[in-house]
Amino acid sequence: MKRLMRLSLAITLGLLLTTSSFGATILQDNFEHGTFGIWVKDTENNGTISISTDTASSGQYSIKFNTTAADGSLTIGRYETGSSNYPILYIRLKIYFTSTYLGNMTNEECSIINSFDEDYLQNLLSARVEDVGGSKTFVVYYNDYGASLSGALPSSDTWHTYEIYLYRHATEGNISFWIDGVLVDSDTGVDTGDNNPANFYFGIDSIGGDDIQGTVYMDDIVLDNSRYIGTGWRVQEGLAVGSPYHY
Repeated sequence: MKRLMRLSLAITLGLLLTTSSFGATILQDNFEHGTFGIWVKDTENNGTISISTDTASSGQYSIKFNTTAADGSLTIGRYETGSSNYPILYIRLKIYFTSTYLGNMTNEECSIINSFDEDYLQNLLSARVEDVGGSKTFVVYYNDYGASLSGALPSSDTWHTYEIYLYRHATEGNISFWIDGVLVDSDTGVDTGDNNPANFYFGIDSIGGDDIQGTVYMDDIVLDNSRYIGTGWRVQEGLAVGSPYHY
């Protein structure tokens, strides 16, 4: 009986170890340290980037991007050496678009998220907000702008959860994105690029010199090399709290 119990325990532990080692968090930050921490200001043109207490998705702090002139480019960057080893990328963050910022966007567009390979040979993933005739969409380009997903942008002046899953493969890749836990669009069995992601940028970057002035906030940024989704998953005191992994 004891031998059977030990065998059962060993099998259970083995399953737990296998499950827990499937995915690992590459990066997580909710800015509760009150500083830029791991981030580097990549561009700060025609506006400012600051850690703010104006509003926050969790805790007291978020990162604030405030554009004050045309051709605003305000981004923070992070190079993750380890992530280049993984063909799977999961991005989750909270974004607060102010009505002033979106109201100043007419037939214009701005870049929000960009992920390049280690040598900047490909932009594997680029998320943008685009306005066409007053209709605003959230667009996710992939495979160096070779294809895209899109969906309606949700309401302004409140926090929304944006989640993107990318399986990088030259012929059998997958990509999906969710807003507030609801699947918006996806492609499967497609070319999603030749190299794994390693360089990550977040912020607001006007495309083609567009004059989009106003403020956008971001919070609870998570990069992971596994697939899991849940609006309750957030970063607090350096720990993941909320919904569990969904493989």
